[in-house]
Amino acid sequence: MKPKIFDKLEVELYLHCRKCYKVKPKNQSISEYARVSVGRTSKGLLIWCERHEEPVAHLAYDWSSVDEVRGVDQCECKSCERKEMRNDQ
Repeated sequence: MKPKIFDKLEVELYLHCRKCYKVKPKNQSISEYARVSVGRTSKGLLIWCERHEEPVAHLAYDWSSVDEVRGVDQCECKSCERKEMRNDQ
């Protein structure tokens, strides 16, 4: 079940890999074809094309104004926790 806050949000612009858009099969939409991942960097959010192994976009953000940034659903891979443990040492 999605949180109520998402009922009021509307996507105004989709971001996708330019290369994926050019080579995608005609019978697929870009959302079906694209393989992107999104991750937090020290300076913002990085959108990465897994298919072409290059950045799609980097969105600058000042994380110091955020107490805690978490996704709506937490993943279970624990990679964030492992990275935090390495940074604490």
